[in-house]
Amino acid sequence: MKYKEPLTYSHNDIENIEKSNDVNKISKMLVGIAFNETDPDFAFQICEKYSNSDNFFLVGAALESIAHIARVHRYLPKSRLIVIYSKYMNVDNDDIQWGMEILKDDIKVFIPDLYQMIEQIKK
Repeated sequence: MKYKEPLTYSHNDIENIEKSNDVNKISKMLVGIAFNETDPDFAFQICEKYSNSDNFFLVGAALESIAHIARVHRYLPKSRLIVIYSKYMNVDNDDIQWGMEILKDDIKVFIPDLYQMIEQIKK
């Protein structure tokens, strides 16, 4: 499999992809936003929206994308991240567990003070 750089999306592109309800397009969009959006709060807001999806694949993609935001921007809104983290820390689903592992690992490396906070959350 050949690596492809994540695409950059305009806010208009994002709106159109969201309207499509195409899971594959939305998951690619989440990764593109995480890596290429210059406003980490906007990127987080979009990912946060999909972290509340009924589709576990999209939830996993949103969690992974939030991890990428941590990697790129060295920042996540702490209180909102803790809500998401707490919600999914014990969910038994492969897509979600995979996203949570990436999220935890990237927070540990790139935002260590936030990692200390999430480690205090009881399972």
